[in-house]
Amino acid sequence: MRIPQAIFTSLRSQKISGYQLAAKSSEIGDELARELTVWGPAHDSLLDETALEPSVNFHPLGQDHFCLSLTSSAGAEYSSRAGARV
Repeated sequence: MRIPQAIFTSLRSQKISGYQLAAKSSEIGDELARELTVWGPAHDSLLDETALEPSVNFHPLGQDHFCLSLTSSAGAEYSSRAGARV
């Protein structure tokens, strides 16, 4: 069974800079990608950014899908603002 995946993080791209879907499986269409972007974590979303433990979350995604996500600190923000990139 193939499980579609997506990576949501803060980065600079040719189109935009900031939190966005950096990559996604081909099974994730535009509508699901928009929903993932709405649900995606942003700056300061972790309770303790210095902790090594990630945050595991589960929520509905549309009417027919669910999302299991893992949020972790990924180093400093490229924008140099305080806090970690998630």
